[in-house]
Amino acid sequence: MLGRWLTLMGVNSCRTTLESTPLSSLTPVSGDELVITEAPAEDVDTQVIALRTRGWKNIVVSTPHIDAATAGAALRRDVRVLMRRDRRPPAALNAAVPSPLSHSDANSSPAAESESAHELTAQLTERERAVLQLVAQGQSNREIGSTLGLSHLTIKSHLSRVSRKLGTGDRASMVLIALRGGAIA
Repeated sequence: MLGRWLTLMGVNSCRTTLESTPLSSLTPVSGDELVITEAPAEDVDTQVIALRTRGWKNIVVSTPHIDAATAGAALRRDVRVLMRRDRRPPAALNAAVPSPLSHSDANSSPAAESESAHELTAQLTERERAVLQLVAQGQSNREIGSTLGLSHLTIKSHLSRVSRKLGTGDRASMVLIALRGGAIA
């Protein structure tokens, strides 16, 4: 799946950081090169700033725990992908991770979450789906507007309507719901 994301983002080259590699020694060769870094949740902001100062535009962060502060730091720094790294088997992960679609029912099944997502995403127009697809690729409102031949304010308006329809203003949550509902690939 990570390979698919990399292809969607237009990445031709990818490098990873190691604990033994000082961030100061990593400099991108081209603008479409991507770096994948592992960081503790509390160090995400600092590590991303260090990579940005080295010239990295495309950053993927892997961290063992994602809380609101970590996600906020990643969003503020325009991290392309923030993923939670966990050593437990996938079955244990599914049981432990709450879904943004099921705030009230902690025991809801994946099928129920998918059905709920389908109901929510059925309300989306084709244009809203196209905008969400580009959001999923990590594009900014200006980039999406340029791609679709619209102003960034029109894109903002589309995302506002999507937010009302899906019940969340968080871009990552909107993308997750759209993926679960089959509205985007």
